[in-house]
Amino acid sequence: MCGIFGYLGKKQEIILKSIKALKILRSRGYDSAGIGFIYNNQIVTKKSIDLNLDTLLQLKSFQSYSVISHTRWATNGKISIANTHPFVSSNGKFALVHNGIISNSELLKKQLLLHKKFESETDSEVIVNLIEYNYEKYKDTKTFKQILRLTFLQLEGFWSILLIKLDEPLNLYITRKEIPLVIGFSKSAFFVSSDYNTFSEYVEKYFELKNNDILCLSYDPINDNVNYEDTKDYKLTYINQDEILSETPYPYKFWLEKEIKEQDKDILNMFKKNSMTLNKNNIIFPKIDLELQKNLHNFLYKKII
Repeated sequence: MCGIFGYLGKKQEIILKSIKALKILRSRGYDSAGIGFIYNNQIVTKKSIDLNLDTLLQLKSFQSYSVISHTRWATNGKISIANTHPFVSSNGKFALVHNGIISNSELLKKQLLLHKKFESETDSEVIVNLIEYNYEKYKDTKTFKQILRLTFLQLEGFWSILLIKLDEPLNLYITRKEIPLVIGFSKSAFFVSSDYNTFSEYVEKYFELKNNDILCLSYDPINDNVNYEDTKDYKLTYINQDEILSETPYPYKFWLEKEIKEQDKDILNMFKKNSMTLNKNNIIFPKIDLELQKNLHNFLYKKII
């Protein structure tokens, strides 16, 4: 499990906002972290295997319209700078952060080695090089979203992905398959993340990206507004301020300890969020059949009542 965060909009303090988001996402990945953005017509990345994310503050003076960032749990490849997100494609045209597993990455990598250079051991780098390879092959006959759709059909596994394209600095591409991805927005900014806690202080509502959807989020710096065209059919959810996470595991020393000790509270919040009813007589899950509800009641009643 990893954590990803992206921002698109006004340039003001975007690096600081990203670092603050990564601190909240540390509970999803302790091993390394990184940030990527477009600056002076090139993709810039900064990575750290130090849990003190303030080392990324060296970037705070940089200005960009879009930023992608990531905290990593090392599931594919050892802990190293080379294996830390974001990953940039061989020719420097694309960069992405990825949460998930690509089960056929080794096969795809063998096919791409004739055309692309790899710097890491990860499945995530395979994705960005496959996107670049398909783009170079089909850019004259297909739209970029069609190329992305073709690429994701070649992947086996599950993912949430944030992608920036060097020649489109005002756009942020996002997609997911099975791995949740939430989007918060204001008039002048989009926030995309594994967890809405990372942007709860900036917006009041968010929506969850639909499975297998590919959205191109856009920003207009002249009018200082974002493009909602691709998002108009999504149902919005208001952020519950009672569920907001902090940047630290306080009052506990470690995130793991906090997660263990607060399981009962998290379960109760889950009930509230999904309109479930909990009392001494029954637990009602509106979207689950009656027999399964009965079994869940017998288990949960003993655990948390």
